[in-house]
Amino acid sequence: MRRIFLFLAILLVFISCQPGPKEIGGVNLSGRVEYRRSDATENQFICNHASLASLKAKEWAKNGSKEALRISVIEPRIWLRFALENENEIPWKGSILLQWIHIPDLELCSESTDGQILDQYAGYHWESWLGVLSPFPHFQISLSPKERKVFYLRVRTTDDLNYPIRLLSEDQYRGILMVRFLAFVSLSFMGLIFLAWGLQMFFKNRNPVFLALVFFYASFYLLVYCMHGKVPASIFGESNLLVTHSFYIWFALLQFAFFLYLASFDFSNQKRLYKKGIFWLFAISGLLYLIIPYSDLFREYRIFVALINFILAFYWLYVTHVGQTQNTRPRLYLITWMVFLLLIFFRVLYHLDFYPYQVYVIYSSVVWLPFQIAYSLLLAHKGGKEKGLQALKNRNLFQNVDLVQITSRLNELLEKERVYLDPNFSEEKAAQLLGITYHQMSDLVNTHYKSNFPSLLNKYRISHAKSLLISEPDMNVTEVGKNSGFGSRSAFYSEFKKQTGSHPNAFKKMNVNSKSKDIS
Repeated sequence: MRRIFLFLAILLVFISCQPGPKEIGGVNLSGRVEYRRSDATENQFICNHASLASLKAKEWAKNGSKEALRISVIEPRIWLRFALENENEIPWKGSILLQWIHIPDLELCSESTDGQILDQYAGYHWESWLGVLSPFPHFQISLSPKERKVFYLRVRTTDDLNYPIRLLSEDQYRGILMVRFLAFVSLSFMGLIFLAWGLQMFFKNRNPVFLALVFFYASFYLLVYCMHGKVPASIFGESNLLVTHSFYIWFALLQFAFFLYLASFDFSNQKRLYKKGIFWLFAISGLLYLIIPYSDLFREYRIFVALINFILAFYWLYVTHVGQTQNTRPRLYLITWMVFLLLIFFRVLYHLDFYPYQVYVIYSSVVWLPFQIAYSLLLAHKGGKEKGLQALKNRNLFQNVDLVQITSRLNELLEKERVYLDPNFSEEKAAQLLGITYHQMSDLVNTHYKSNFPSLLNKYRISHAKSLLISEPDMNVTEVGKNSGFGSRSAFYSEFKKQTGSHPNAFKKMNVNSKSKDIS
């Protein structure tokens, strides 16, 4: 599991080393943009010379931020205007991109110096990446040498504008696509790792914390995917306010998922706070988010909904963890969860339009997520081992035994000295080497390894046999069993079938064929 954690760390470092906003973000046009709200006469807008002349004569307001568009939307349509100039002696081609996917329709209208009209459309109604991701709205443009062109962009949206508009070269546009694609592939791949890891640990230790952590990761992944990956309204339509403002659904789910983790943590540590009705009442307090799209009062005071939910999350995090961080969990664990919650809070403030667009604050919780889940899974696994040892210590059978040293020595016998390769190696001999009695040895293996001693040895023997079948394809299968510590051919075949579901010959043939295909 340490190798898995190291792999995740290296993967995230690789992602973070990819070009950031300054390298691939092109030119931020937000500070150049002017805007005006569309009136009823422009609902049937047609991009032509007369319409552009009419727009040019109207009053426009300046966007107040250089980092992003910061415009409140009163009417569902709003106009943006900005000018671009090619100062070079050669033609220029590139893209205009709005860094937000939740825009159903956009229309870009402009007039070139030779009188030609450019009329383009974008938005999630117009394009999709194989139905998996909704692309950023973008328009391909070209400028002749020394040409200056004014662009009029009509945006249809019900959300306030709080995102950048960028001018990108063709390479920069491809760079943004690649970084976004790699980010979702990485998050998805890590999700599969956490799912397999969590399920394996749950079935081994029966600790619900493992399942709760996997569910929390899945809930956060859905939030990120529906905000930055695929627009739900592009699938389910725009008739339902909760669909067009789906982040409220994911905020409520994330709140419940976090309290589910707290309940599982509390259950595993037997503090019994999870049995209180008030705890579960606060767990579903995230449902208040679902009222915001339908109530003007809740929308006006939505900041207080977020504050209440996060104050409750911080409080119950402290209450459930404070007594445990002095024993099996370090204090650092509590601190990392508090920092993670704070990063999520800033993200929620952004979606509620109480925090300006800032790329590192918005995505920092996404970067933090895999590390937090991996760290939590590791500590939950470590805590389970410590509890098993503590349970043994509480028995009279182990009053004067150093269990940490004994288990460490047993692991050394199995993994380094490979005593299982001796077919005559017995539980009595192992107890003698460890300096404990036969009954202590049996109790240790049953409690710490959740197995009996013969099954523990056979687990290592089959693992060794599988390695030999792959690395030594010319070795006779009977010899493989003998060299792996089995006293007879029948015992080897029976145990191999039990653990792998196939016979040694079938396993060997499958891997030899696989190698042959790879070579060819």
